[in-house]
Amino acid sequence: GGTVAVVYWPDPWRYPSGPGYSPRNVRALDEARDRGLMIAKRSGVPVIDLSHSFPENGSAAANARFFYPFPAHFKPAGYRLAARQLIAAMAQLEPAAK
Repeated sequence: GGTVAVVYWPDPWRYPSGPGYSPRNVRALDEARDRGLMIAKRSGVPVIDLSHSFPENGSAAANARFFYPFPAHFKPAGYRLAARQLIAAMAQLEPAAK
């Protein structure tokens, strides 16, 4: 009775203050995300995209609480925000038909 979904977990490089952030990296990451999620959608697999969970157009200071300034995992606040978004999106999924 469960549902399988593809969850896109974004790379910190996509956001101001993330290590390696640049508009070029954002475009490359978004293109890769779009290709992967399009394949899932075409296959009928539900998609949860967390890439818009963090401020995208703000200053680096707006995201500094979510990402370390060097290549690493998210900071605890980043994981909390992503987890809240993931739980909310999962609650919207319809269970697979039996």
